[in-house]
Amino acid sequence: MREDIKKHPLNVEGKYYVAQDCCTCMGACEITAPNNFAIDKMHYTSYVFKQPETPEEEDQCQEAIIACAFEAIHDDGE
Repeated sequence: MREDIKKHPLNVEGKYYVAQDCCTCMGACEITAPNNFAIDKMHYTSYVFKQPETPEEEDQCQEAIIACAFEAIHDDGE
């Protein structure tokens, strides 16, 4: 992970995460990968609640990275 990125505190551990300071909760990740992303309604940002467990979920998370207009979703490739 880049040192300058502040992860959302609700992200589960793993290679995918949402940068708290970049996310504006446009909803693209929740639509693209609903099994992995959720909305933190208190702070109006998104976060990763479950890391992908299947090839389909992995593909959806990669699509969510592309769909995010603010480049808030990251993949550390771990």
